[in-house]
Amino acid sequence: MSERCIAAHVQAAMAVGAAVHSQEHVIDWDVCGDQISVRTHRATYTTRRLVVTAGPWAGKVVGALGPVVTPERQVVMWLRPRRPEYFQAETFPVFYLHGEEGSFLRLPAH
Repeated sequence: MSERCIAAHVQAAMAVGAAVHSQEHVIDWDVCGDQISVRTHRATYTTRRLVVTAGPWAGKVVGALGPVVTPERQVVMWLRPRRPEYFQAETFPVFYLHGEEGSFLRLPAH
């Protein structure tokens, strides 16, 4: 299910002009004026905007953000409710709770 969401986001980005380079290992990147240069094991790309989707490797790729960003582990659990009608968007809204036990995000079943 999540893979379809990722594919939809990639397709939407490409539809408005994004260039998507997947399965490339980033060696380094640098900002010079209003240009960003990204060097991968395949090529070097220059752009004015960059979206990094490095997952658990983001800290290595975007090290400059270390002083202002704290990564946190997000555990995801997909459940199939016994009474799906209780978990539709119309009857069970989106919520986010943060407490001593952790943070919890609830999205409707689709």
